[in-house]
Order: sequence, then structure tokens, then C-alpha cells
Amino acid sequence: MDGNISLQMKQVIIFTRRLIENRMKIRLKTPEETTEFINICSAYDSDINVLDGSIMLDAKSIVSMFGITNGKIVEVEMISNNKKEVERFVERIRKFEV
Repeated sequence: MDGNISLQMKQVIIFTRRLIENRMKIRLKTPEETTEFINICSAYDSDINVLDGSIMLDAKSIVSMFGITNGKIVEVEMISNNKKEVERFVERIRKFEV
């Protein structure tokens, strides 16, 4: 059994090293910008989070995102193992970057 646990842990560590995490500071000033941001995020299968201090929100959640839309600077991250996907995402949200 111990051999299986260590093998599983090794697989998790290897998988984690392959993930690409990219963070960018953004500001969503209007409800329209928030809607556009949510639509962009929803087009991707990867996890996308918005970090507001120590609070982490799902960037695809309308309720979460409209709760922080007030021109506040937040960080957004996409977690993916696909470098091209991350690059496309960053390019699409660059208009919100601060």
C-alpha cells in the first residue's frame, strides 16, 4: 500500500510541475467589462481564478465576478498545462490589465 501512495504522490508532483500558472493584475470598471471578462473566461476549459487579497473567486461565475466589480484591482490566473491556451487567454484579457 505504501508503494501505491508514493507512486500517486509522484504523479501529482509531476503533474503539478507541468501546469502553467500565469497571473495578471486587472481592473474591471463597468458591468459591461465584467460581462465581457466572464464571457472570455467561459470560453476556456481550464480553471481561471480571480484573487482579491486572500479571497479566490471563480472567474466564470457571474455572481462572484459582479460581487467585486467596482473598479478594484485584482489578480487573475489561468491554471493550465497548455502554454498556447494560456498565451491566447492572456492576449484576450490584456485590455483589462493595469
